[in-house]
Amino acid sequence: MKIRIADFKGEIPRRSARLLPENVATISSNARLDDGNVIAFRESFGVHEFAAPAQGFYLHNGVWLAFSQPVDVAPGPVAQDRLYYSQETDPPRMIVGGVDYPLALNAPAAAPTLALVGTLSAEIAQTIVYAYTFVTQFDEESAPSPVSAALLWSAGCTVTVSGFSAVPAGRGIDRIRLYRSQTSGLGVTDLYFVAEIPAATASYSHDDAANPLQEVLPSADFDPPPATMQGLVSMPNGMMAAFNGKEVLFSEPFRPHAWPEKYRLIVDFDIVALASFGTTLAILTKGTPYIAQGTAPESMAMQRMEASLPCISRQGVVDLGYAVAYPSNDGLVVLTASGAQLASRSLFSRDDWRALSPASFFAANYDGRYAFAYRSGDIDTVDGGEAVLDPVPADTFNGGTPDSLIVGFVNYEGGTPFTSAAINSIGFIDLTGEQPHFMRTDPGAVGSPDNLFFDPVSGNLFLLIDNQQVAQFDSRRAPATSYTWRSKTFFMVSPASFAGILIEANTTEAQSVLKTRVYADGRLVREIDRFNRPERLPGGFRSKVWEIEIEGNAEVTSISMGESLDELAVP
Repeated sequence: MKIRIADFKGEIPRRSARLLPENVATISSNARLDDGNVIAFRESFGVHEFAAPAQGFYLHNGVWLAFSQPVDVAPGPVAQDRLYYSQETDPPRMIVGGVDYPLALNAPAAAPTLALVGTLSAEIAQTIVYAYTFVTQFDEESAPSPVSAALLWSAGCTVTVSGFSAVPAGRGIDRIRLYRSQTSGLGVTDLYFVAEIPAATASYSHDDAANPLQEVLPSADFDPPPATMQGLVSMPNGMMAAFNGKEVLFSEPFRPHAWPEKYRLIVDFDIVALASFGTTLAILTKGTPYIAQGTAPESMAMQRMEASLPCISRQGVVDLGYAVAYPSNDGLVVLTASGAQLASRSLFSRDDWRALSPASFFAANYDGRYAFAYRSGDIDTVDGGEAVLDPVPADTFNGGTPDSLIVGFVNYEGGTPFTSAAINSIGFIDLTGEQPHFMRTDPGAVGSPDNLFFDPVSGNLFLLIDNQQVAQFDSRRAPATSYTWRSKTFFMVSPASFAGILIEANTTEAQSVLKTRVYADGRLVREIDRFNRPERLPGGFRSKVWEIEIEGNAEVTSISMGESLDELAVP
């Protein structure tokens, strides 16, 4: 009889420790399982400290930005270097060249005034009006002002236009564009460009012969974003999307300051968050999720998913590239263009999941995994997407007493209890294989984060610790942590004994540290410090239940345990 463990995986808390596959853990803490070997995560490494506490953070062109509230940040779909962001209670804004501006570019409030200069020819006179727009140093153009009072005009006359609104400060407005009406032979009246003048100009004399009408006003419906707009995301083809209550908003392509009302969609529930993948926009609400698909804002078609899977954490939403993952009441939801499914159904029971306090999640994509920070607790009520957290009593965890060091849980029969603490830890849900599995970290080793940020440029995950310090997770500049990986419960049909154990590793004892513990019927029978050679186990007894635990930083490739040392030869 032989036990062999290879291609190591994390935890599947929902399943009994006896029924787990042989390579699945009951404890996987600080263990990287990227290629099937057990490797220790490295410690986090401090890279920046903000001058004041922050709730959100972002790395832009090598500069760390701090935000006083949870934030949604999106690079601008324009050639220039611009960054756009929205927060929970403040109006949306943009950053250009390190300077912060309001995103809204409001139309001028006052209509222009007109004065005719010259002799009117009544036979060819026509009624005209003027309007004007504000233009910023970034070539953003506002919606037009109210039109002027109508004026009778004929060719050969000039019109003096004045009465422009004072230019508001803090938006970079440096020009005014002037437009005049023209009626076509089909009876359609539009505003046409006349001239562009400096913003400080008090009046302008328009001579139609010298400055004929040009293109039609492009910004007639360039509505500014609502002050309460949230959830800003970038989409293909120059679009951006956001939400306001139950409304989904889309920007004019390549014009992130313009959010025409004609593009807006309405859902049945208050929106919690948005996420974009491909040409699909995931609309996550307090009720049913939706998707909207299209390549232009005027062609976006919305579909309601037939699943009651509310999003309960705005900061827990992650774009996985091919899909969007977010926490719901009963588990982790993965939403694709074809539908929504509870991806963690085989991984967590309802109680297991709620013990992680999913309403408190903040998450990021890390190496294709759903990385999330969480804290111990239980959701008592969920009202409007906000959770009330109650402490989890000790007797919840298989009759044991919670440990104060590691945050997470272990579905383990007869061994280490479900552990608990009132600090944030980082967990990983790996959805890349046929069976999802869960890995967790020890916050004492990698840090207890208050937020997470994944930088797609470097591929690194960063932690916000104590709301002020930025640390790179699993940094190559930091030493390895010590992992713990504990096997399933190997339940024998009849009592058995094992003569030896072999731990195979890609490192030497001089380079790494490793302790191996063998348990029989819940009792520690041998602790071994050596590896890459067979070690004898004590004899004289037989047991039905066996478990193996490894702890250290050696890169372990396999574990074998046999009834004789000959069985431990590498196959």
